[in-house]
Order: sequence, then structure tokens, then C-alpha cells
Amino acid sequence: DAIRDGAKELIVPDGDYYFHNRTLLVENAQGLTIRAASSATLWFWGWQGGVRIHRATDVRFQGFILDRNPTPYIRGTVTAASKDTWTYSVAEDSLTTLPDFWSVGSNSS
Repeated sequence: DAIRDGAKELIVPDGDYYFHNRTLLVENAQGLTIRAASSATLWFWGWQGGVRIHRATDVRFQGFILDRNPTPYIRGTVTAASKDTWTYSVAEDSLTTLPDFWSVGSNSS
């Protein structure tokens, strides 16, 4: 309603807001400040979740924390890399894994 009504400010109550694997789309806004009352966290997870500002001018976010849980990547210590073959090795004991619901393939041969 704030965008449609041409509001200059939208105050979001404090709290945690869970968008999961969806995008918070701010579209066609002009001169709008979206502000947390004092502190609000926007939570995303998955490959698609995040904030997108589209066809908008002078849009500001203030007082928010944007976080992703779990992180959409794996972590590990790279022990070797090849620019020729575009391959790398990772120390097996340093790996974290993606959650099961983010199945991106198999490590089996």
C-alpha cells in the first residue's frame, strides 16, 4: 500500500521476518524510505531469497539486518587449485555441507 499510495516512509515493526526462499520485491517505488522501528531482521534461506529493488528511484532501507540461514554454500580449506583444468582440492575434514533440502547433485561416481 505504501508504494501505491506514494508514501515517503514505511516503518516496519521490530522483529524477525522470515522470507524463506522468496524475494522481497520493492517495485515502482519513488522516494521511499523503508525503516525498521529500531531493529528488524529479514531472514532468507535457499538460492532465491533476498531483496530486489526494481524500477524504483531513491529507495532506502534503514535499520535492518539481512541474514541468511543456512548459508547457501559449502565451506572448506582449499589445498590445491589448477587454472589449467579449473579444478581444486578441499581438505575433507574442513568441509561443511549443504542441508539435505538443497540437493545440488551427488558426490558418488
